[in-house]
Amino acid sequence: MYYRGKVEQLLYIIGDKSQTPEDYDKEIKNKIELVIPYDKARDAAVKYISSFPKSILENQRLFYEKIYVPVRDHF
Repeated sequence: MYYRGKVEQLLYIIGDKSQTPEDYDKEIKNKIELVIPYDKARDAAVKYISSFPKSILENQRLFYEKIYVPVRDHF
């Protein structure tokens, strides 16, 4: 999840902690790059998530059960 807070910089939320773009690159992007090009992984994730209705995307429990769990070990 990301948002624009009171600062002018785009921030990401991982857990309950705000992350800078540099934090995101270190914690997420660089790890993905070890396995697959980041842009390819991002595009596949967006395509996959876009196939679900908004009602599932907005419900934390349903998102976990219907979207995350089925692919978490092999996406």
